[in-house]
Amino acid sequence: MVGKTHHACALEISQVGILIKGMAGSGKTSLMMGLLERAKHEGLEAFLIADDQVLLNSRSQHLEAKVPETIAGLIEIRGYGITPHPNKQTTVINLVVELLEDEKIERMPEQRFYDFQFIKLPMLQVPQRHENQAVRIIFAWLIENAGLHVA
Repeated sequence: MVGKTHHACALEISQVGILIKGMAGSGKTSLMMGLLERAKHEGLEAFLIADDQVLLNSRSQHLEAKVPETIAGLIEIRGYGITPHPNKQTTVINLVVELLEDEKIERMPEQRFYDFQFIKLPMLQVPQRHENQAVRIIFAWLIENAGLHVA
């Protein structure tokens, strides 16, 4: 079954699938690249799934993200253009990240969830256009909740 296209980015770090949602120009691609670079720096296995367009399907209580064929292995770097990047075709999403304006980010947030066709996933809200802070927040979640080990 072919999924519906969503305006988002998807990646995988140490077999943890991450979906990044946000408004156009909010920094989804920049955050995804920052996460991939941090994972590489930490010696972790990480892959681009899809930049800007993601096919989402619910499969046996899991949310699957897949890259549309036309953009497989490609990232758009604003100010430069389209460039190739190592990728995987699909991953199971374990975490949803939503980019929001700074004033909407709580200092000590309650745990949030994202519901997709009766699938409930943990969700983080991170500041848009503040890539370093967003990467810190996501890696803190990965260490605490997904058993990620970093040096």
